Amino acid sequence: MSRFSSLSLLARTRISTGTFARASSTCVASAVVAAACLGGGANADIPRWDDAILGSVYSCGDAIYPNGVLTKFYQIVDCNGWNFCGNAQVVQGGSPCNVDQRLNLNNIAVSFEFAAHSGPEDNLLMTFGQFGGFMNISINGSPRFCFTQMGQLDGQTIGGVTMQVTNGFGNGCGTIAFIGTVDSLLLAGQEYWIDGLCVPTPRDIDGSGDVGAADLAYLLGAWGSNVEYADFNCDEKVDAADLAILLDAWG
Repeated sequence: MSRFSSLSLLARTRISTGTFARASSTCVASAVVAAACLGGGANADIPRWDDAILGSVYSCGDAIYPNGVLTKFYQIVDCNGWNFCGNAQVVQGGSPCNVDQRLNLNNIAVSFEFAAHSGPEDNLLMTFGQFGGFMNISINGSPRFCFTQMGQLDGQTIGGVTMQVTNGFGNGCGTIAFIGTVDSLLLAGQEYWIDGLCVPTPRDIDGSGDVGAADLAYLLGAWGSNVEYADFNCDEKVDAADLAILLDAWG
């Protein structure tokens, strides 16, 4: 289910009651999607690795529930059709991409079963780190596609979902936007990091239908904090960068 309509109501309720509970942002705003990214939080139904125990290791056949989402681990399949299994680990620090905890895939596949939890998700964003080897992807039960660079997915449609990728070639970090409805998402890699999944939301903090003075007031009231509703670029602080994003969406 899409939360474009419901999230503004949730924001209004929390602002009015003073119950905005902070949850770590684990995403980077994508330039190809004109939206903020909450990266999880109360009542959200996307995986968050900051809530997992640092150093946790998962193997093929394991099933876990990060932020309540059914998440399973499977064998990786190489581009010649051979399959084998390594492990996944919750890590912090190192190369990709933010300071938060993330999931490292070492010759293993992870599948996020959104529809099995509370319904499909619309227009997901994700930050990734690719540092070698091949990768797999399957969306909504599609056959696995094996590839070597995330940039190969840019503009491709798999399982009815079109992907837009930034910084997808060479070793390093980037973002991918999944444009469409995602029931399930499987990703696999050899030296691959998932830095977070998030759902795009409007800059309209108060849910009034436009971006204006009330939203600016909420942002300024959160200045210097790390509350998610005003942290549009998901860098865990509300500052001038977020103000610029809000003003760009004014009206």
